[in-house]
Amino acid sequence: MQEIAIEGTTKEGPKAILTMFSAYCKGCGLCIEACNFKALDWSDTLGVFGTSMPLPDMEKCTGCGICVMQCPDCAIIVEKKK
Repeated sequence: MQEIAIEGTTKEGPKAILTMFSAYCKGCGLCIEACNFKALDWSDTLGVFGTSMPLPDMEKCTGCGICVMQCPDCAIIVEKKK
């Protein structure tokens, strides 16, 4: 079986590390709506379906993972810093 690597865009902030996978994101916005800290907004970058992708504000991100739980496409990974 051949492995396929999907590359993500990683951003690091004071409290968390967030990776977005544009190959999976369809731009539904569920992660943006779910974020209690308003750490996600729409970007100018287009995802795989030609829709806008979420843009993280890493100064606001706490690493809580609510965006990860809301994403139906597993397009976000968040790691809380210790």
